Amino acid sequence: MLNLNLRRNADHAMVPVDLACLSMEISGDFRFPAEELASNANQIGAEYHGPAVIVRCADKQDALRCLEFASRHGLLIAMHNGPDDPMAWRDCDQGIAVDLRGLVRAAA
Repeated sequence: MLNLNLRRNADHAMVPVDLACLSMEISGDFRFPAEELASNANQIGAEYHGPAVIVRCADKQDALRCLEFASRHGLLIAMHNGPDDPMAWRDCDQGIAVDLRGLVRAAA
C-alpha cells in the first residue's frame, strides 16, 4: 500500500515511490482518497482527480519532512490548512497533499 505511482513536479510524469520511509519519519497519518472512493459502491468507475496520498500532519516536523521527501524525489506537493474540501486539492493530481489543519488547532 505504501508503494504508489506519484506525479513528478518537473514533467508531470508518474513515477513509482515507496512511502515507507516517510511513514516512519512522521507522527501524523496517511489517507488514500482514490482507494476510499473505490471502496464506496457509488463511486466505482468514477475517474479520480486529486492527490494520491494525503498526509495529516501532527506537528511542524511532519510538514517539514513531507516537504523534504517531496523535494528529494521531485514530487508534486500541495499544502492546505482549510476545510476538508476536495476542490482544495485539485491542483495536486496524483501528488502528495499535506493537510496542516492539525497544526492550526494545536496552535490555538
